[in-house]
Amino acid sequence: MARWICKKHLFRRTEYICSCCGCRSDRPYVECPNCGSPMGGSKYDPEWVDEIEEIDAIFDD
Repeated sequence: MARWICKKHLFRRTEYICSCCGCRSDRPYVECPNCGSPMGGSKYDPEWVDEIEEIDAIFDD
């Protein structure tokens, strides 16, 4: 069963990526609009933490 990988960003919208085909979506559908796989939940990927670390390194805090 496929899952949505939820990627949160600091300055961009949250995106959902299908674990089966890699389709990117703006919301978690029941089925992937690209491959039609039924979704069984989501997985959280806090990419915004990496974005904050980059900004922190620039300002040397």
